[in-house]
Amino acid sequence: MKNAILGLMLLSLGFEANADMDTCLDDFIVLMENESYQEKLSVMVNTFSETCEFNDQCPYTVDEELISDAGAVASSAGEGLEEIPPIEGNLEIFAAGFASDPTYIDYVNSCMMAKGEITCVDVTLLAEGIITPLDDLPVDVSVLAHALPLCLPPSCADEDLTALTENIVKESIKADPSIVEALSSNGIAVSTIDFFTIDLICGLSELDTCEFQVEEMACGVPNEAVEVTVETTSSASFKVAGSFAATLISVAGTMAAMQ
Repeated sequence: MKNAILGLMLLSLGFEANADMDTCLDDFIVLMENESYQEKLSVMVNTFSETCEFNDQCPYTVDEELISDAGAVASSAGEGLEEIPPIEGNLEIFAAGFASDPTYIDYVNSCMMAKGEITCVDVTLLAEGIITPLDDLPVDVSVLAHALPLCLPPSCADEDLTALTENIVKESIKADPSIVEALSSNGIAVSTIDFFTIDLICGLSELDTCEFQVEEMACGVPNEAVEVTVETTSSASFKVAGSFAATLISVAGTMAAMQ
């Protein structure tokens, strides 16, 4: 689910890099290299994805074909459009109701111990219309996430959250071996990810609606660390978000190959 949600955030607003943002991103990469933090993040995400549907915290509708073909779509980036099904569905995530879960609290504690700070955000991703350059590929996607807890280094405190999210997403995608392999196997440089911004994607796609926004909101995260023992759990992948992410990445790869 972690990479899935990050993949969905790829469609984001463009910005010009600056020294402060570079420092923020460098510090974020160091934070993500903290093994204890990575472990707690993974446990929390897996636990949420395993239980959210039953707790009505992630209602969704999506074509089953998009779910079943997600893996094949991701591996076919840049090869053509025959493997890309219509990108249609909606997903809404309510993270605030999960804040009392032991894995969430343990994640908050590990963030603090890694010298990070929790910032909760609302994320909006809306895309609707026809991607004319891609053989009139239909797109109708609505993804709304409420109170997602992001762990950020102090140097990111004054950065625009939408611009920051874009850069975090790009760095995370470039660090994902499966995505790097999919792009490289089709002759697409990993650095191509840096080329795409929401303005560019929206302009090339000719979608009627194309919007991505990240805003800070209250999340009720405790201000002090609390001692909590968490038992690691296994979970199924968050298939809905994963299918969206895989398909969007494939579309981006295909558009890159056209340039």
